[in-house]
Amino acid sequence: MIQVRCSDDSVKVGGDFSAALAFVKAQPGRRYDAAAKVWIVPVASRDLLRAASASHLPVELPGGGHQTRYGNGYSADEWQALRREQEVNRAAEKAVAAVAGDAIAQLRADLAELMPQATAKQIDYLVGLITDEDGGLDAAEMAGRIQFSSPARKAALIAIADRYYGRLNQADAVFQAAREAAMDQD
Repeated sequence: MIQVRCSDDSVKVGGDFSAALAFVKAQPGRRYDAAAKVWIVPVASRDLLRAASASHLPVELPGGGHQTRYGNGYSADEWQALRREQEVNRAAEKAVAAVAGDAIAQLRADLAELMPQATAKQIDYLVGLITDEDGGLDAAEMAGRIQFSSPARKAALIAIADRYYGRLNQADAVFQAAREAAMDQD
């Protein structure tokens, strides 16, 4: 972020560094104080904020508030809460990714066990059908993308798919638990 001292307050202009620097350098009467490492722009901070918003640059406001590149303004407390929620979601998503990755690995293992003669390409195709959010095996059968060799084989594949979906539900539970644990730390 680029520190800018306005005539009434200081702000920090962020986003892409080159774009932020070009924005500050385009301000009339600006000068750089190398000792303080701050740009001095002789305008009111609200005018600089308006110009930064028009240029789609985020700005840290005096007192810790924030204005996004889209012009949305947040108080310091709101901005910190939003940032904390994003951190919590990222941590929870990592936990889910681990569980979901394990679910896919187990799905592949289950399919390989059911069909030891299947090639990796065939297993990948079945994984794609099972993980397809547009209906899974039933939709694939109706669309003619899969034909079962017997009712028993269809039942076995559906059972494998159901176990996979159960693991995904566990991943969702892991996400919720990780979010709650992180929020409890606050």
